[in-house]
Amino acid sequence: MATSDLPTSDITEAVERTLEELGVRDAAALEGLFTQLERRLRDDAAQAAAGAVGPDRIEQLRVRWLGRKQGIVRSITENWLRSAPADLKAEVGKRLNTLREAAGQQVAQLGQTTEISSGKSAGTLTEQRLDTETVDITLPGRRPAVGVEHPIRRVIQEISDIFLSLGYSVEEGPDIESTYYNFKALNIPEDHPARDDQDTFYIDQLSYAASHDTSDHM
Repeated sequence: MATSDLPTSDITEAVERTLEELGVRDAAALEGLFTQLERRLRDDAAQAAAGAVGPDRIEQLRVRWLGRKQGIVRSITENWLRSAPADLKAEVGKRLNTLREAAGQQVAQLGQTTEISSGKSAGTLTEQRLDTETVDITLPGRRPAVGVEHPIRRVIQEISDIFLSLGYSVEEGPDIESTYYNFKALNIPEDHPARDDQDTFYIDQLSYAASHDTSDHM
């Protein structure tokens, strides 16, 4: 697709329209669009490299092509890739990735050229950036919490909070209780289903067990 065939004379303005609006319906026409974009990228990089190259020019090139809000690559993603026909979507994605990588390389090469021409090493420039950073990247990261609170423990805590708000106090008892306090003192008969072996864990007598019984219950 030649520039004269486009609804606009500027290829970078074409990224603001969908492929349907541009009349692109096959891979050949799509190739023409990306060929013009690659040529414009090289022209923009050459223009940025002309004369005294500084951080401002590098940033302008990066924002123009790779900016997250209004960059050309971003516009292609929004207007071409998302609305592309099914038979062209894969080709658009492939060429878009190639263009994104080319733009990143142009910005990186321009940055290297600036470092060499200014006589500053990469280490010196890195130290300068660290001095001006508002976030100290040398600080350790925040360790994420491992695991979550068990649902039963969470419910117990919520119920406890409710009763505490009503003026009650919470008392905790032993995890292992004697058969006497767990059954006999509550008048639960020996043939009660709760005392079956499959519903209750029995362990040997502990030193603190009551003298009323010879077994303990957990």
